[in-house]
Amino acid sequence: MRVVLLAVPMLLAPLAAFAAECPANSKQSLSGPMTQARSNNKGGWTINLLSSTPCTVFALVGRGPIPANCGEGEYFSEDKKFTATGTVNQNIELEVTSIQCSK
Repeated sequence: MRVVLLAVPMLLAPLAAFAAECPANSKQSLSGPMTQARSNNKGGWTINLLSSTPCTVFALVGRGPIPANCGEGEYFSEDKKFTATGTVNQNIELEVTSIQCSK
């Protein structure tokens, strides 16, 4: 019985590392690790995310050209980070109004 009780906290610990989903229609300032920005077929760009803080969205979406240091054709390291502000849409994506990507 003691073995089971000691194992439960260890199994639940990885779940605590993920932030809660951001509420739709909320304004947010998010940061976290990122993947490379890609042009989308809507005249803008998309960055798919695995995690962000203080809450989580599935992607960052923006209009116009890919922002500096965020995208295609650049050296992309595993420790690349972003800081972005915007409004969360119904698809739980952050519609970005400003973004900075680490070099």
